[in-house]
Formats: sequence, C-alpha cells, structure tokens
Amino acid sequence: MPFLFSIRPKYCSAIFAGAKTVELRRRCSPRVAAGDLMFIYETSPIKAITGVAFISSVERYSIDALWPVARERASVSRVEFDDYFSGVEFGFAIGLERVQRLSQPTALNVMWDKCRLRPPQSYCSLKGTSAAKLIQHEFEIRPRHELPDSGGRSPCD
Repeated sequence: MPFLFSIRPKYCSAIFAGAKTVELRRRCSPRVAAGDLMFIYETSPIKAITGVAFISSVERYSIDALWPVARERASVSRVEFDDYFSGVEFGFAIGLERVQRLSQPTALNVMWDKCRLRPPQSYCSLKGTSAAKLIQHEFEIRPRHELPDSGGRSPCD
C-alpha cells in the first residue's frame, strides 16, 4: 500500500544524501509494512512531494532502545530525539531503501487541484487513484520541449 509521509526539509536532504536510512515516528499504523511505497512530502517552505522510497522494515522500540538506532541511522541529535519522543514510552523506526529524488516535484497546488490530495500532519495511506496519478505525473514528465500540446491539462488528469 502506498503512503504519504510529511518530512521536514532538513531530514529530506539527509534521506536523499543517504545519511538518513530510517524515519522516526511516535506512532505507526500496523498497515505500514515492509515493501510499501512511501511518497516523501517535504514540508514548508518546499511544500511538494520530492521523492519516493520503499519501506524496508517497521520496528517498534522502547525509547531507550530506539536511541542507538536513531543515532546511527536517523541524522538526528540527542536533543531533537528527546524533544520529539517526550511523553511516549515507545517509538518506531521505519527503514527506507531504494530512495529516489523525483526529477519533477509535485507541488502542493498540483496535489490538491489535480489529485484532491492534502499533505498529512504526519502520514496517511493513499487511495490507489491518488497514488496512481502521482506516479503517472512523475514518470510521464519529459523535458518541456518534448511535451506535446496538452491543451492545458495536468499530468494528473
């Protein structure tokens, strides 16, 4: 199942650079599983889907056991980690693999106007049609001079 995850730009940069190989979450649905596709929505000021990854694992840890994983694989400081996980006993490390930065980000206005998709506060599952439209949008994009006249339609149409 495809999911859309909202991630801050500094962490997206670390994901695309290969330095961050796990996404940390306070909560995670049992529906999120290894093999699922993750669309990466980069929050403000970027406000666009800028990449995709496959989820390689979803592990639940006590906060004490999660810190060594985060220190090695999440590009997060101890202060950021403690602030984020304040008040919870357990957290999740979502492993990422086959990360790819999209050649053409999908801007927030395209997500809403053409796909009726809003960025989630944390993450959400995507209906097949929304995910299919986003995939189509990315992989049918060609350099502007090669595009046929679309009559003003978006790739999400």
